[in-house]
Amino acid sequence: MTQKITPDAYNELRAVLMRANPERDGDKIRLKLPRGEVTLSRDGLKVVAETREDAEKILRNLHYYSMPPGLWPAYGLSYSIKRGTFRAGEG
Repeated sequence: MTQKITPDAYNELRAVLMRANPERDGDKIRLKLPRGEVTLSRDGLKVVAETREDAEKILRNLHYYSMPPGLWPAYGLSYSIKRGTFRAGEG
């Protein structure tokens, strides 16, 4: 699921995602979650997950990263999980 975003939306989403210690490559930010992956670039926001329902849930819950990290697990979020064997979208 990919969504085009405005420059203002990019800056807001970037500030939120940076709280979760994502991987960074220039302007591209990649956040690996237990049930999917979020990639933010100036062109758009991309959510990859095993199911459409998982992708929609991740997209709905992204704004909760602006809350204190102790509350994230309640919304299905986590700190950036970096496992060599985890690849979102494969299954």
